[in-house]
Amino acid sequence: MVFQNLNEWRLAFAEFMNTGIIKNSLIYIDLWSFVHIFTGFLMVYLMQKYNIFKYSKLKQFLMVIFVESLWEVYEWIFYSRGLFFGVDTTSGIVWDIIMDALGALIYFAIF
Repeated sequence: MVFQNLNEWRLAFAEFMNTGIIKNSLIYIDLWSFVHIFTGFLMVYLMQKYNIFKYSKLKQFLMVIFVESLWEVYEWIFYSRGLFFGVDTTSGIVWDIIMDALGALIYFAIF
């Protein structure tokens, strides 16, 4: 498929990434969830590497949740104006934060 412009690519990518794996009244997991798990993992790795709250896993965990929450506010501001990939649902936002937290917990479990 050849895209005529960036907007077509953006919409096709968003449609693909929004592919639901589990979507019901309690759980909302799509392909973006794996991106969030990775970013939660990566944030803790970087905090460890650069000695940010290095000896406090709780502070690192809370920082991951804080940064992801700020990111979700940023996304909502731009999405609500029709920019980027589209408006996220409230449950999608909550699950994005949960998936980032899960990525942090996976890091802690491994290292």
